[in-house]
Amino acid sequence: MAMQGTDGIQGMGDLYNFSNFDKGNIFAAWGWGYTLAQMPGGMVAQLIGAKATWKYSMGIAAVASLCIPFGAALGGIYVVCFLSFLSGVGQGPLCESLSAPPRGGRVAVLVCAA
Repeated sequence: MAMQGTDGIQGMGDLYNFSNFDKGNIFAAWGWGYTLAQMPGGMVAQLIGAKATWKYSMGIAAVASLCIPFGAALGGIYVVCFLSFLSGVGQGPLCESLSAPPRGGRVAVLVCAA
């Protein structure tokens, strides 16, 4: 999300009058969501598979990111922070789902571990 406008275009921070403190909280909410979702994301990828984890986490991140402008217009900074947190939760398992070993035998695990 663009917080500052460039070349005469208003960013979201300019449009909704978010202070620098508010912008920092929005980015911190994303970071906390991303960090807290990484380990459970890896475990979920091992349980249900990497493709399903990728699909669901991308869906969560996409819907939350698309709702951020509406949340800013309707609910203010708290809604934006919550949606940013959800976006981070959705993006956290993505890297972990790529590195999850495929279901299979020992050979598949050894290939992914190497």
